Amino acid sequence: MYFKKLIFFSCTFFLILQSITHANDLHFFILEKILPNSPRIKAFEWHGKKYWLKKSTLHKFYYLEWLGREIGALTIPITFLKPTPYRTKSPLDIEKGRLLQCEQLNIKCPRLVEYDKDWLITTDEGVSSEDFIRRLPANQKYEFVLKLLRTILDNQKKGFYHGRYYLRDMLISSKGEISVFDFEENPLYIMNLEEAKAREIFHFIVSVSTVLNKAEMQKLGACLNKNLEKKTKKLLLIFKDYKKMLTFFDFIKPYLGRDFVRFLDATFFIIRNLDLCK
Repeated sequence: MYFKKLIFFSCTFFLILQSITHANDLHFFILEKILPNSPRIKAFEWHGKKYWLKKSTLHKFYYLEWLGREIGALTIPITFLKPTPYRTKSPLDIEKGRLLQCEQLNIKCPRLVEYDKDWLITTDEGVSSEDFIRRLPANQKYEFVLKLLRTILDNQKKGFYHGRYYLRDMLISSKGEISVFDFEENPLYIMNLEEAKAREIFHFIVSVSTVLNKAEMQKLGACLNKNLEKKTKKLLLIFKDYKKMLTFFDFIKPYLGRDFVRFLDATFFIIRNLDLCK
Protein backbone atom coordinates (compact mmCIF):
# COMPACT_ATOMS: atom_id res chain seq x y z
CA MET A 1 0.00 0.00 0.00
CA TYR A 2 2.82 2.38 0.94
CA PHE A 3 4.59 1.62 -2.33
CA LYS A 4 1.45 2.39 -4.38
CA LYS A 5 1.00 5.72 -2.61
CA LEU A 6 4.63 6.58 -3.25
CA ILE A 7 4.21 5.87 -6.97
CA PHE A 8 1.01 7.93 -7.10
CA PHE A 9 2.55 10.98 -5.42
CA SER A 10 5.71 10.68 -7.52
CA CYS A 11 3.69 10.67 -10.75
CA THR A 12 1.57 13.60 -9.58
CA PHE A 13 4.65 15.61 -8.64
CA PHE A 14 6.22 14.84 -12.01
CA LEU A 15 3.12 16.02 -13.90
CA ILE A 16 3.01 19.25 -11.89
CA LEU A 17 6.67 19.95 -12.65
CA GLN A 18 6.09 19.15 -16.31
CA SER A 19 3.14 21.55 -16.42
CA ILE A 20 5.17 24.35 -14.82
CA THR A 21 8.06 23.75 -17.21
CA HIS A 22 5.68 23.78 -20.18
CA ALA A 23 4.16 27.08 -19.03
CA ASN A 24 7.61 28.63 -18.54
CA ASP A 25 8.68 27.43 -21.98
CA LEU A 26 5.58 28.99 -23.54
CA HIS A 27 6.20 32.27 -21.72
CA PHE A 28 9.81 32.32 -22.96
CA PHE A 29 8.66 31.49 -26.50
CA ILE A 30 6.19 34.39 -26.44
CA LEU A 31 8.77 36.88 -25.17
CA GLU A 32 11.52 35.78 -27.53
CA LYS A 33 9.73 34.75 -30.71
CA ILE A 34 6.23 36.21 -30.82
CA LEU A 35 6.20 39.65 -29.20
CA PRO A 36 9.11 41.31 -31.04
CA ASN A 37 7.96 43.08 -34.21
CA SER A 38 4.56 41.36 -34.23
CA PRO A 39 1.35 43.19 -35.18
CA ARG A 40 -1.26 44.01 -32.53
CA ILE A 41 -3.09 40.75 -33.21
CA LYS A 42 -1.20 37.67 -34.31
CA ALA A 43 -1.93 33.94 -34.57
CA PHE A 44 0.84 31.47 -33.78
CA GLU A 45 1.35 27.79 -33.04
CA TRP A 46 2.97 26.16 -30.04
CA HIS A 47 3.39 22.39 -29.78
CA GLY A 48 0.76 21.80 -32.45
CA LYS A 49 -1.88 24.10 -30.94
CA LYS A 50 -2.98 27.48 -32.24
CA TYR A 51 -3.03 30.59 -30.04
CA TRP A 52 -3.69 34.29 -30.47
CA LEU A 53 -1.62 37.22 -29.26
CA LYS A 54 -3.34 40.50 -28.58
CA LYS A 55 -1.36 43.60 -27.68
CA SER A 56 -2.45 46.76 -25.93
CA THR A 57 -4.46 49.21 -28.03
CA LEU A 58 -2.70 52.28 -26.65
CA HIS A 59 -1.88 53.57 -30.13
CA LYS A 60 -1.60 57.23 -31.12
CA PHE A 61 -5.37 57.53 -31.70
CA TYR A 62 -6.34 55.82 -28.44
CA TYR A 63 -6.93 59.03 -26.51
CA LEU A 64 -9.10 60.44 -29.29
CA GLU A 65 -11.16 57.24 -29.15
CA TRP A 66 -11.29 57.49 -25.35
CA LEU A 67 -12.52 61.09 -25.58
CA GLY A 68 -15.09 60.19 -28.25
CA ARG A 69 -16.51 57.44 -26.07
CA GLU A 70 -16.75 59.74 -23.08
CA ILE A 71 -18.53 62.45 -25.09
CA GLY A 72 -20.86 59.91 -26.71
CA ALA A 73 -21.75 58.42 -23.33
CA LEU A 74 -22.77 61.87 -22.12
CA THR A 75 -24.65 63.12 -25.18
CA ILE A 76 -26.45 60.20 -26.88
CA PRO A 77 -30.01 60.17 -25.50
CA ILE A 78 -30.78 56.45 -25.89
CA THR A 79 -28.84 54.68 -23.16
CA PHE A 80 -28.36 51.33 -24.87
CA LEU A 81 -26.79 53.08 -27.87
CA LYS A 82 -24.21 54.95 -25.83
CA PRO A 83 -20.59 53.93 -26.47
CA THR A 84 -19.08 52.32 -23.40
CA PRO A 85 -16.37 54.53 -21.88
CA TYR A 86 -13.11 52.89 -20.86
CA ARG A 87 -12.97 54.90 -17.62
CA THR A 88 -9.70 54.23 -15.80
CA LYS A 89 -9.05 50.81 -17.34
CA SER A 90 -7.37 50.07 -20.65
CA PRO A 91 -9.27 47.94 -23.19
CA LEU A 92 -6.79 45.12 -22.61
CA ASP A 93 -7.37 45.15 -18.84
CA ILE A 94 -11.11 45.02 -19.44
CA GLU A 95 -10.68 42.08 -21.78
CA LYS A 96 -8.55 40.13 -19.30
CA GLY A 97 -11.16 40.55 -16.61
CA ARG A 98 -14.02 39.60 -18.88
CA LEU A 99 -12.28 36.46 -20.15
CA LEU A 100 -11.93 35.33 -16.55
CA GLN A 101 -15.57 36.23 -15.93
CA CYS A 102 -16.58 34.03 -18.87
CA GLU A 103 -14.85 31.04 -17.30
CA GLN A 104 -16.58 31.68 -13.96
CA LEU A 105 -20.02 31.88 -15.60
CA ASN A 106 -19.37 28.87 -17.85
CA ILE A 107 -19.56 30.98 -21.01
CA LYS A 108 -17.87 29.44 -24.02
CA CYS A 109 -14.97 31.72 -24.96
CA PRO A 110 -11.24 31.58 -25.73
CA ARG A 111 -9.25 30.58 -22.65
CA LEU A 112 -6.80 33.09 -21.22
CA VAL A 113 -3.44 31.31 -21.29
CA GLU A 114 -0.82 33.97 -20.55
CA TYR A 115 -0.88 37.70 -20.00
CA ASP A 116 1.21 40.66 -18.99
CA LYS A 117 0.61 44.38 -18.66
CA ASP A 118 0.64 45.03 -22.41
CA TRP A 119 -0.44 41.74 -23.98
CA LEU A 120 -2.45 38.57 -23.56
CA ILE A 121 -2.54 35.12 -25.14
CA THR A 122 -5.72 33.11 -25.71
CA THR A 123 -6.56 29.75 -27.18
CA ASP A 124 -7.91 29.55 -30.71
CA GLU A 125 -11.61 28.65 -30.82
CA GLY A 126 -12.31 28.70 -34.55
CA VAL A 127 -13.24 31.15 -37.29
CA SER A 128 -15.47 34.18 -36.95
CA SER A 129 -19.17 33.63 -37.53
CA GLU A 130 -18.99 36.38 -40.13
CA ASP A 131 -16.57 34.35 -42.26
CA PHE A 132 -18.33 31.07 -41.53
CA ILE A 133 -21.82 32.21 -42.49
CA ARG A 134 -20.67 33.73 -45.77
CA ARG A 135 -19.41 30.29 -46.81
CA LEU A 136 -22.67 28.56 -45.94
CA PRO A 137 -25.23 27.68 -48.62
CA ALA A 138 -27.99 30.30 -48.76
CA ASN A 139 -30.60 27.90 -47.35
CA GLN A 140 -28.55 27.29 -44.18
CA LYS A 141 -27.78 30.85 -43.15
CA TYR A 142 -31.02 31.58 -41.32
CA GLU A 143 -30.78 28.48 -39.13
CA PHE A 144 -27.22 29.39 -38.22
CA VAL A 145 -28.34 32.90 -37.25
CA LEU A 146 -30.95 31.34 -34.95
CA LYS A 147 -28.19 29.26 -33.36
CA LEU A 148 -26.23 32.44 -32.69
CA LEU A 149 -29.32 34.10 -31.24
CA ARG A 150 -29.88 31.17 -28.86
CA THR A 151 -26.28 31.54 -27.70
CA ILE A 152 -26.82 35.23 -26.96
CA LEU A 153 -30.03 34.60 -25.02
CA ASP A 154 -28.44 31.73 -23.08
CA ASN A 155 -25.47 33.93 -22.15
CA GLN A 156 -27.85 36.63 -20.95
CA LYS A 157 -29.63 34.10 -18.74
CA LYS A 158 -26.26 33.20 -17.21
CA GLY A 159 -25.66 36.86 -16.43
CA PHE A 160 -23.07 37.61 -19.10
CA TYR A 161 -23.39 40.68 -21.33
CA HIS A 162 -20.92 41.02 -24.17
CA GLY A 163 -21.92 44.50 -25.20
CA ARG A 164 -22.54 44.30 -28.93
CA TYR A 165 -22.57 40.81 -30.55
CA TYR A 166 -21.66 41.49 -34.12
CA LEU A 167 -21.04 38.39 -36.22
CA ARG A 168 -17.32 39.02 -36.00
CA ASP A 169 -17.53 38.79 -32.19
CA MET A 170 -18.63 35.16 -32.23
CA LEU A 171 -16.50 32.18 -33.20
CA ILE A 172 -17.47 28.79 -34.59
CA SER A 173 -15.22 25.80 -34.01
CA SER A 174 -14.67 22.80 -36.28
CA LYS A 175 -17.08 20.93 -33.97
CA GLY A 176 -19.79 23.55 -34.42
CA GLU A 177 -19.37 25.08 -30.95
CA ILE A 178 -20.02 28.81 -30.65
CA SER A 179 -17.73 30.99 -28.56
CA VAL A 180 -17.78 34.71 -27.88
CA PHE A 181 -14.73 36.94 -27.81
CA ASP A 182 -13.39 40.48 -28.20
CA PHE A 183 -14.42 41.96 -24.86
CA GLU A 184 -12.80 45.40 -24.90
CA GLU A 185 -15.78 47.00 -23.20
CA ASN A 186 -18.31 46.34 -20.47
CA PRO A 187 -21.81 47.73 -21.08
CA LEU A 188 -22.68 47.51 -17.39
CA TYR A 189 -20.37 50.47 -16.74
CA ILE A 190 -23.12 52.81 -17.94
CA MET A 191 -26.36 50.84 -18.25
CA ASN A 192 -28.51 48.35 -16.38
CA LEU A 193 -29.06 44.71 -17.29
CA GLU A 194 -32.20 45.35 -19.34
CA GLU A 195 -30.50 48.05 -21.36
CA ALA A 196 -27.51 45.77 -21.93
CA LYS A 197 -29.86 43.10 -23.32
CA ALA A 198 -31.44 45.61 -25.70
CA ARG A 199 -28.01 46.81 -26.79
CA GLU A 200 -26.87 43.29 -27.68
CA ILE A 201 -30.02 42.49 -29.65
CA PHE A 202 -29.86 45.77 -31.55
CA HIS A 203 -26.27 45.25 -32.66
CA PHE A 204 -27.04 41.64 -33.54
CA ILE A 205 -29.86 42.82 -35.82
CA VAL A 206 -27.53 45.35 -37.46
CA SER A 207 -24.96 42.64 -38.09
CA VAL A 208 -27.15 39.81 -39.39
CA SER A 209 -28.97 42.15 -41.76
CA THR A 210 -25.84 41.96 -43.91
CA VAL A 211 -26.23 38.20 -44.51
CA LEU A 212 -29.99 37.53 -44.49
CA ASN A 213 -32.48 38.39 -47.21
CA LYS A 214 -35.74 40.26 -46.62
CA ALA A 215 -37.85 37.14 -46.13
CA GLU A 216 -35.37 35.74 -43.62
CA MET A 217 -35.23 39.04 -41.75
CA GLN A 218 -39.01 38.95 -41.50
CA LYS A 219 -38.82 35.45 -40.02
CA LEU A 220 -36.17 36.69 -37.62
CA GLY A 221 -38.52 39.47 -36.55
CA ALA A 222 -41.21 36.92 -35.67
CA CYS A 223 -38.65 34.87 -33.76
CA LEU A 224 -37.47 37.89 -31.78
CA ASN A 225 -41.05 38.83 -31.03
CA LYS A 226 -41.61 35.39 -29.57
CA ASN A 227 -38.39 35.03 -27.59
CA LEU A 228 -37.46 38.48 -26.33
CA GLU A 229 -38.61 39.60 -22.93
CA LYS A 230 -41.25 42.32 -22.91
CA LYS A 231 -38.86 44.74 -21.16
CA THR A 232 -36.27 44.27 -23.91
CA LYS A 233 -38.83 44.89 -26.64
CA LYS A 234 -40.11 47.97 -24.86
CA LEU A 235 -36.62 49.44 -24.69
CA LEU A 236 -35.96 48.72 -28.36
CA LEU A 237 -39.27 50.26 -29.39
CA ILE A 238 -38.08 53.64 -28.11
CA PHE A 239 -37.16 54.21 -31.76
CA LYS A 240 -40.85 54.93 -32.36
CA ASP A 241 -40.34 58.17 -30.46
CA TYR A 242 -37.76 59.21 -33.05
CA LYS A 243 -39.70 58.07 -36.11
CA LYS A 244 -39.93 61.52 -37.74
CA MET A 245 -36.20 62.05 -37.50
CA LEU A 246 -35.51 58.51 -38.70
CA THR A 247 -37.87 59.02 -41.65
CA PHE A 248 -35.92 62.12 -42.65
CA PHE A 249 -32.66 60.17 -42.56
CA ASP A 250 -34.31 57.40 -44.56
CA PHE A 251 -35.22 59.98 -47.22
CA ILE A 252 -31.57 61.01 -47.61
CA LYS A 253 -30.26 57.46 -47.17
CA PRO A 254 -28.50 57.35 -50.57
CA TYR A 255 -26.15 60.05 -49.31
CA LEU A 256 -25.34 58.43 -45.98
CA GLY A 257 -22.50 56.09 -45.08
CA ARG A 258 -22.90 52.31 -45.10
CA ASP A 259 -22.73 51.85 -41.33
CA PHE A 260 -25.27 54.59 -40.69
CA VAL A 261 -27.63 53.02 -43.23
CA ARG A 262 -27.38 49.64 -41.50
CA PHE A 263 -28.14 51.32 -38.20
CA LEU A 264 -31.10 53.10 -39.77
CA ASP A 265 -32.47 49.93 -41.36
CA ALA A 266 -32.23 48.15 -38.01
CA THR A 267 -34.35 50.83 -36.32
CA PHE A 268 -37.11 50.46 -38.93
CA PHE A 269 -36.87 46.67 -38.68
CA ILE A 270 -37.54 46.96 -34.95
CA ILE A 271 -40.44 49.38 -35.41
CA ARG A 272 -42.07 47.13 -38.02
CA ASN A 273 -41.52 43.77 -36.36
CA LEU A 274 -41.57 44.08 -32.58
CA ASP A 275 -44.92 44.17 -30.83
CA LEU A 276 -45.42 44.46 -27.08
CA CYS A 277 -48.75 42.65 -27.34
CA LYS A 278 -47.17 39.48 -28.73
